[in-house]
Amino acid sequence: MSDSHYTFDFLNSLTGAKSLIFYEGEDHGMHKSRAGQLGPEAYTMVADWLSDRVRGIEAQSMYTEVDATGMVHVEPWGDQREYTYGITENTKKLIFGN
Repeated sequence: MSDSHYTFDFLNSLTGAKSLIFYEGEDHGMHKSRAGQLGPEAYTMVADWLSDRVRGIEAQSMYTEVDATGMVHVEPWGDQREYTYGITENTKKLIFGN
């Protein structure tokens, strides 16, 4: 277990495909926040990822965020990704608009 900042730094240092699923407002459990309660089941997402690998579907570097409404936002990892503490950009857009 590590602070999110260190998790992002570590994943940025990897050269291969990487994937991170971030449930907004969660700590180390997966069902305490609204994101964990309303969003997709974490273990199902892991099973789907493993199933894709077994079927020969190549892993892509992706960042997935489940926001407080349970909506899933997926985007490519890119060269570098940074975590900023506090409210996420997706939630800012939900609350405040553009």
